[in-house]
Amino acid sequence: MIKDNNRIHSTHLRWSNALSVGSDEIDADHRKLIGLLNEMSRAKTYAQVVRLFDTISRHLDEHFAKEESCQATLNYAGYEWHRGEHRQMARRIKAIGRVHLARLARQHPERGAAMVRDLMADCIVSHVLTADRGLEEIFRRKQAS
Repeated sequence: MIKDNNRIHSTHLRWSNALSVGSDEIDADHRKLIGLLNEMSRAKTYAQVVRLFDTISRHLDEHFAKEESCQATLNYAGYEWHRGEHRQMARRIKAIGRVHLARLARQHPERGAAMVRDLMADCIVSHVLTADRGLEEIFRRKQAS
């Protein structure tokens, strides 16, 4: 995403090792989310935007459950905090859908898709780069054992 004078311009999101948390399974989920977000930026119709929004939302729910299961199994000390972060992000994503899908995306599908995608990407990528960074250590310990 490129921000210029408070305007957001969609750019193609790319996977990088900076987004890796050290778990092939969790990283694969993150890669899939990036792919779905990129697909949303190419959506041309309201129906495509809604379908992708729903797909991303479902994938996030499944991903959160998987990530939380890994954390519980590995006795991650930050489990409750991280779980709360997931709940907060899920609420933010739903709010993005309520506000922007109902208004902007219906009237201007391409522009609305870009805005919805950018808001979702900001939430997701920020979470991976901050909250998920703490998971790297537990996955490293798991691999070492």
